[in-house]
Amino acid sequence: MNTVFKIAAYIFLPCAVIFSSCKKETSCEGCATKSNKPPIAVAGPDQVISLPIDSVSLDGRSSSDPDGSISNYLWTKISGPVTSNIIKPSDSITKVKSLVAGSYLFELKVTDNGGLSAKDTMRVTVNDAASQCSLTMIPIGVLSMPRDHLAAAAAGTKILFAGGWSSANQDVTSRVDIYDTVSQTWSTAELTQARYDISVIAIGNKIFFAGGTDDWFFTSRIDIYDVSSNTWSTAELSKARGRMAVAAIGNKVFFAGGDCFDGADGGTMINSVSDVVDIYDMSTNAWTVSHLSERRGSLEFAGTSLNNKFYVAGGFFHQWGASSYISNKVDVYDDVSGSWSTTTLTNARADIGTAVADNKIFWVGGHGLSGSSDEVEILDINLQTRNFHYLSQARGRIQTAIKDNKIIFFTGDYGDKVDIYNILTQTWCWSQSPFPVNYSGLVVSGNSIYVGGGTIGSSTDANQVWKLGF
Repeated sequence: MNTVFKIAAYIFLPCAVIFSSCKKETSCEGCATKSNKPPIAVAGPDQVISLPIDSVSLDGRSSSDPDGSISNYLWTKISGPVTSNIIKPSDSITKVKSLVAGSYLFELKVTDNGGLSAKDTMRVTVNDAASQCSLTMIPIGVLSMPRDHLAAAAAGTKILFAGGWSSANQDVTSRVDIYDTVSQTWSTAELTQARYDISVIAIGNKIFFAGGTDDWFFTSRIDIYDVSSNTWSTAELSKARGRMAVAAIGNKVFFAGGDCFDGADGGTMINSVSDVVDIYDMSTNAWTVSHLSERRGSLEFAGTSLNNKFYVAGGFFHQWGASSYISNKVDVYDDVSGSWSTTTLTNARADIGTAVADNKIFWVGGHGLSGSSDEVEILDINLQTRNFHYLSQARGRIQTAIKDNKIIFFTGDYGDKVDIYNILTQTWCWSQSPFPVNYSGLVVSGNSIYVGGGTIGSSTDANQVWKLGF
């Protein structure tokens, strides 16, 4: 087992979302001459918001000129409701305020230093204000000890709540509470190492509890529970770390990036993040190592898979002595070709939550350097288009689950609201959490969603386990 010394510890709106898309048409005023070519106007992607949010940013900074420079920008509204206010229409990036429900079409005109111009348009769809829906949390049992930051997963008829941080003891725990959904009985087990910030994934009859920290060390340990034989085994990551992005494709399990400590042999260990991707093939029992395009952590819920591809979105780069930044990078691994590619989020975020439904990826909430985010960026894999929605409350580390064609976006790290998306009607609603807990374990078993533990307020942990109804 590899360990390293740790120096410092460290949704919405229900309303029908109109995914209207505006066909991009670029026009050029004047014509190219031998000495000047026209610029290229890029007004940015279409956007969808919901009231009471009534402003958006218009960003033309991707516009360019092939043989010179852009000297002038001009934003105008060419269709939509009368009410709107472009704050600085001659800036490359500006805000539009005082929007009302409806569909707006904005035009960007750019002029180069030779006098040639080009235009592009983008659409903003504003939905009506959010509606509230109901959510129930029905107690079904208690954990053997109160705690937060616990990892939760299910396989077969078993639900496991593992590890975590005890506020009462001011220490980590190795405890695993196991609930059998058929017999409705509880039992306990222990991880081989006490820790929290564990990355967890279930595949087939096995649940992998990977990495984590005991608040002094990061660990490379993976505890593996086989529900079919009720036995435990262990494996090791190639690098000790926590809060990794995890997902599975077929028989392969991916553990990507994460928080760690680095340092040369005999040198000082420094607070850092990793680009390592450990890949375990269950069919061959073989491990391989790959790498993200950049080092980053805060990825605990930022990994997902769709159509034989593994996606790792956003993240936080930090290292002692270096400038910290939030990443907008999305690394994409194609399991068919065995190759990596990259795309980007519209806005850089760390601590992102993810969900997959209807061939769409939802990148939800998170944190930037200036605060929490309420943004939901929705990538349609078939159409290769993106739309946006905004949570009822800005927050990060949002766990997601799907039940009855609805995606639930649970409270997260600081919030007390739950957002719900109806996949069939493409509408959103939100509910106040009946029991406002954060840093809980959220898990789906059968057609039920369970929540266990978490923080209540600033210093108290819950030991309750609830079944969600909505």
